[in-house]
Amino acid sequence: MLYLDIHDVTPISQDPQMPIGRPDGAAVTVNTKVMAVNEEIKKQERIIQGTGVTGEAKEKAKSELSKQNSAMKILMKGYELSWMGIHHGAVDQAMSYIGHVFMEQLDRCFAFTLVLCRDKLTILMCDRSGLMVTKTPINIHKEPEMFIRVIAAFSCMSAAQLGWDTDMKIYLPKSSHPDPVPSYQVNQEDIKGKKGQMLHWVIDVVVNGQVERYVTVRVISAMRSVEICSRATIIYEVIKYNERLVPTEVRLILRDISNNY
Repeated sequence: MLYLDIHDVTPISQDPQMPIGRPDGAAVTVNTKVMAVNEEIKKQERIIQGTGVTGEAKEKAKSELSKQNSAMKILMKGYELSWMGIHHGAVDQAMSYIGHVFMEQLDRCFAFTLVLCRDKLTILMCDRSGLMVTKTPINIHKEPEMFIRVIAAFSCMSAAQLGWDTDMKIYLPKSSHPDPVPSYQVNQEDIKGKKGQMLHWVIDVVVNGQVERYVTVRVISAMRSVEICSRATIIYEVIKYNERLVPTEVRLILRDISNNY
């Protein structure tokens, strides 16, 4: 498994008016207070376990060890409170990214996000009905196998499991690949500078037990599609896919709504 550090690269958006926002990098520093207390604890433990040490010295070391353990608990409590504050901000930031995902990817039903704050990993799953968060964060140092399982699982999931609507595909008749193609496989140069509402989509719809395929002509209404907590209603003007090359005045209306709201 190969990890690439691209923190200095701005994410590509199909919307030319989307503000530039670069991913955050993490700065790792040593907590000198924790290190000092930890060293003192080790020192007192060596005295207690050592040979040739008088009983009085051991009792003094035990008393000092108790004080240092109490100091460590206070520092760890502060660490937890600090983590909670940072984590809250990180989740808010992640939600803003998910909002952009739903705005730009019309074929997205839900999305996952991994939030790593210090040594704790939280998994977010967001759809149009709200947000689900792992109840207990994963400590990547204490539970490295669980962390590996999470990363490996996401790398093995299908497009549908990752949140894409596989019944929607992008249709680019003037491109080098005129057949409908999933948005996550399309050549980005073919759709550069185009919002999702500006593209033609091929949509499979089940009608009376049969699959009907339509291609969108234009978006009639997408006012609520940018809202995360909504039905994400989009109204398309469509024609039947197998009649797309036949001139006709007949136009159909297709209403696409989120089923998980």
